[in-house]
Amino acid sequence: GVPALYRLVAVALGDSGQSRICANFLLSLHDSASFPFKLYELRNLDMCIWEDCMLVLKLDQSPKKEIHCMVENGHSIWEELKAIWGARLLLKI
Repeated sequence: GVPALYRLVAVALGDSGQSRICANFLLSLHDSASFPFKLYELRNLDMCIWEDCMLVLKLDQSPKKEIHCMVENGHSIWEELKAIWGARLLLKI
C-alpha cells in the first residue's frame, strides 16, 4: 500500500484531470469534511491508478497513523496539494 500511496502522490502533484482526482482522493482520506470525494470520479482513472487507489484505501482501512504521515514530508505535501488543488476542488473545476 505504501508504494501505491507514493505513486498517487506523484500523480496528484501533476496537472491533469487524473491529478485532480488523485489529489481529491488523498485530501479526502485526510479530511473528508473539507474535501468530499465522489466515488464515480474513480471511473475516470487509468486502471493502474485506480488499482493504486484501492491499495491506498486498504492501507487506510484501519490505520496505525494518518495517511499523510505514511509519506516522508507528508504534512508539507498535503499542504502543497491543498495549495495546488484546494480552490479548484471546492469550486468543482
